[in-house]
Amino acid sequence: MNVGQPRVLMFCSRFPPLVGGAELQAQSLASALHEAGVPVEVLTVRYEADWPEIERSPTGLTIRRIPFDDLCRRFPKIRGLGVVNTLFLGLRISRAVEGLANNFDVLHTHNVSGPMSAFAVRSASRAGLRTLAKVVNIGPQFDLRVLDNYFLWGRIARRWLKRDVTRWQAISAAVADDLRRAGIRDDRISMLPNGVCLGDGPKQLPSLASRFLYLGRLAHTAPRDVPGLIEVFAEMIRKRTGSELAIVGEGDRLAEIRGLVASRAGGGQVQVPGLGDGKTWRRWAHCLVQPSFVEGLSNALLEGMASGLACVAYDIPPNREALDNGRAGILVPVSDHRALREALEALAGEPGLARSWGQRARAHAEDRYDMRKVAAQALDVYRTL
Repeated sequence: MNVGQPRVLMFCSRFPPLVGGAELQAQSLASALHEAGVPVEVLTVRYEADWPEIERSPTGLTIRRIPFDDLCRRFPKIRGLGVVNTLFLGLRISRAVEGLANNFDVLHTHNVSGPMSAFAVRSASRAGLRTLAKVVNIGPQFDLRVLDNYFLWGRIARRWLKRDVTRWQAISAAVADDLRRAGIRDDRISMLPNGVCLGDGPKQLPSLASRFLYLGRLAHTAPRDVPGLIEVFAEMIRKRTGSELAIVGEGDRLAEIRGLVASRAGGGQVQVPGLGDGKTWRRWAHCLVQPSFVEGLSNALLEGMASGLACVAYDIPPNREALDNGRAGILVPVSDHRALREALEALAGEPGLARSWGQRARAHAEDRYDMRKVAAQALDVYRTL
């Protein structure tokens, strides 16, 4: 531990063992800060009785969990208990933050699209801590806008956040733009992207790509053109019979996507296994395809870059930012299925092209999104607070 470093309490309403991009980002950042000698602890919610209230990771990072008694689960026939749940859990979070406040200088909260972060921020502010609030979503799913979906508590939470947050973390320029539209001044916005753990090194791609991967949620809340990708691949495999596509993820569109694959791209060249281990599928793949309509900053895209995969994505501002304006990956116009098919066919047909794009993707991930560098940037933000 380095004497004089800012002491950081990281609040995440959801944290591993819950699995998701935001949860893994928080875990990776906390671990990188801890390994760099920054005094950091994680405060989260204990959703299951068999989860430990205090846990230490193999590297010594402390995770504290606040017990949660879900009244909706206990009394499923009684309506309106969600509001009571929010109040009881919010009060517990407030007490936990107030009890720990003397040990820390900064509260860094993730997932401000739910009211729990607002309770943490309000208590931290009243206890004299400076606060950094991470925002990840843009457009219709913008975090402060999503709070309106919470009856009663949403508007209260938004008011607390806009009043009490010292600094807002924008993971991309698009997120920063939405914060400005929400009335947040530039001097309260810090650019701090998601990071990615680089691991042992990138894979060596073959000269021709034959394995294509979509990795992410299959849900109506994740606006991505997976049906378009299936249509494109169904046309592509008429020429490239050795090509394969894996669509890995879960959500409320899983059955729909499986049905579409069965009707349009049968024969075993397209698989939809459901939820899978990202590392395993990235080792399998040669190319990551991210046909996003909306993103904050895609973790799947960053992880594909770090793995040395050739990356193809729709040309929206956050994907353009991640892929260095097309220097680290292939950008195609949104919903332009012909351009998407031509990009995939080029990777499958032009010798050395996939390997070249994979090398560029890895180099940019090392330069811009290495989690160790992102942790150092986070530390600079904490110091400015």
